[in-house]
Amino acid sequence: MGVHNYAYADALLDQVSVMLTELSVPGATLEPTEAPAPTATPSIDRAAAVAVERSVTSGFRPMTVILIGLVAFILLAGTFVFVRQARRQSQETLR
Repeated sequence: MGVHNYAYADALLDQVSVMLTELSVPGATLEPTEAPAPTATPSIDRAAAVAVERSVTSGFRPMTVILIGLVAFILLAGTFVFVRQARRQSQETLR
């Protein structure tokens, strides 16, 4: 890849060098940045969330049964076709 803008990279490295020397100077005090002022504070207390227990029915839905049956049918049909072609090829080689 390489550096394509040498002037920018040189200026950036010079600025980083200046910042690093400021950090390493004994007795230098760095002031932290101020935290942002709060923007939206609610004027009233929020209502507490209440947990509700729900019973969830589990099991197979009709679409799940259909998809499982379809996949099983496709696998069985593929196996049948594969075995049938293998038998034909083995019978042709015996002749």
